[in-house]
Amino acid sequence: MNLAIRTPIALLMLMLLGGFAGCTVPPQPQLRSGSLPFPGLFTLYEPFNAEDVDGHSYSVPPVFKKGSKGIVYTEHGGFIDIAHVRWTVDWGGYYHARVHRALSQSETSLTLPTDKFSRFALTFDYPEDWHTLSQGERAQRVDEIALRLGQELAWTLGHWHEIATFYGYATLVVVSEYESAFAYCDTFSHLLGLRILEDALAYQREDYDRDYDDAVTAAFFDHLYRLNPFSVAQTYAAIDAVEGRWWIDRRMLRRQLALGLEGEPIRPWLIPNNHGEPGRYGEASDVPGMHDLADPAYRNFVTIQIQPRILEANTIRAAAGAEGNLINPEKHFPPIIEDIRRRHQEAYGPGTTQP
Repeated sequence: MNLAIRTPIALLMLMLLGGFAGCTVPPQPQLRSGSLPFPGLFTLYEPFNAEDVDGHSYSVPPVFKKGSKGIVYTEHGGFIDIAHVRWTVDWGGYYHARVHRALSQSETSLTLPTDKFSRFALTFDYPEDWHTLSQGERAQRVDEIALRLGQELAWTLGHWHEIATFYGYATLVVVSEYESAFAYCDTFSHLLGLRILEDALAYQREDYDRDYDDAVTAAFFDHLYRLNPFSVAQTYAAIDAVEGRWWIDRRMLRRQLALGLEGEPIRPWLIPNNHGEPGRYGEASDVPGMHDLADPAYRNFVTIQIQPRILEANTIRAAAGAEGNLINPEKHFPPIIEDIRRRHQEAYGPGTTQP
């Protein structure tokens, strides 16, 4: 549920910095508190009213911002967790800035934080033409890679967050986050965040002086309204429509486990057309990442590994079949997801990872 941790000093620094663009690297993103997509004690559920919401804020804690989180049902994207959307946008923006600076300096490795005390360990193996590119060509290449790698890292972080919480990690040790892991609102919310990030960065390229929060706010509203968000009352009705099938008594009966790696499309879960029927899949959407780069030589020039620094790491490594300490998302996430699928279906029956 709690999606990031940062220190008060870092928060103050960012408040002084304001928006960021280009190679400016802000402090780590702020704490954001998500929720389960249904009401109940300890679910932290609250409805999101798309008609009464403030703009995006990278720096100001959500406690001071109305409309910074909540659950809303949309016609085309199913349930959306607004905190997960904003969290993905900001971690993607942070990774974009860090990668942009590293590539601009032709660094060969980079270590990045996550919100789970763990670390991303990146290794760059530059193609032969990297050092022969003109200054303008290299700057363009850096822009392209930083965007796609920033998106891929934010997407990977979203999965790592869900994996860690499924196996027992909790930001607040006394409050379990198990029921929130791979909730049916999470995956598409992360994907929505990647799309918003891409448009926000494009807005900043068009107007270099444009504030990051302002650019994200514009992109946020553009994408949210394309999905046709429901009213608060309609969202409650949508939640009621899947009670007993997707959730019951503060428990998650079904989990969405699609990884979307290497461009595999993601399909949001939509509520049934009629009460008592199965849920539906929405339109398939591609996940942006390094595979979108035009030059094949650059699609695989970076190796991404996770250095787990949580108590649940041994259990996760065992599920992955990892021999060493590091988790390779491309190699190890699929067997981890299969272990999660097996455990969940043993508890709730076959087919419970489908709508």
